[in-house]
Amino acid sequence: MSSEHEPLLVESAAIEPIADSEKKISPIPLLPALFLHILAYTQVINLTQQWLLLYICQEALSDSISWEECRKIPHVQASTAKWEMTLSLLANIPSLLSVPLLGKISDRIGRKPIMLLPVV
Repeated sequence: MSSEHEPLLVESAAIEPIADSEKKISPIPLLPALFLHILAYTQVINLTQQWLLLYICQEALSDSISWEECRKIPHVQASTAKWEMTLSLLANIPSLLSVPLLGKISDRIGRKPIMLLPVV
């Protein structure tokens, strides 16, 4: 049990040095998965943007002009950007709410069960 007069931090001589083999953790094995994730995410963004643009053109202008002319209209572009931002914010609300809860749970039961949760 510690008292108020004992230091909270231990002296530097009491800390054991980390072995050289423990220091060198390479991120190379993560790169293929990270590359595929970023590639898939960019493809989804492009498809979503094109779908929104097409939908807004059809709804706002009711097929009176061509696709090439419609996508150049500033208010159609502004409306597409607004809807894309709204969808992006709504898609991130579940993670905004779940990350603090899962962080608290992982402090109690450990990281591995929480990291395996999406797999199940």
